[in-house]
Amino acid sequence: MSFIHRAALITFAAFTLSACTESAAPQPKAQEATPDEVAVQSVKLALSGKFDQLHAITETAWEKDQWMTAMNFGFGEMVRAVAKCGGVDQVVVTDRKVSASNDLASFKVWVTLKNSDQKGCASFNPGEMAVVKTAAGWRNKG
Repeated sequence: MSFIHRAALITFAAFTLSACTESAAPQPKAQEATPDEVAVQSVKLALSGKFDQLHAITETAWEKDQWMTAMNFGFGEMVRAVAKCGGVDQVVVTDRKVSASNDLASFKVWVTLKNSDQKGCASFNPGEMAVVKTAAGWRNKG
């Protein structure tokens, strides 16, 4: 084997080993979601009936089972109506207010459904909502 081939193999082996060790290095922390992003995600999860995922980003004192039951009772009919309209197309945050201490934000949101031209599928405002800043980042206030 020629010197060039050996050098190429040694270089390739060195790069391969260095790539393996670099993957074990700590990864940078994911960028924290903004209050608006948490609000949009919360509305999308609620209106699609993904209450378990919504619970994971919600600051609540309720046990998960109690919370899921309340969400199914309170939002179940709306989830079915949204599904008949093809699901959520877009959620736009409006009227954002952030507390002076920057740990609470309230919003109004505007929801557009995929089949908005279909009867009974008009865009709507589901009401005011709030997110709260915690040690884990911004979370839905439930």
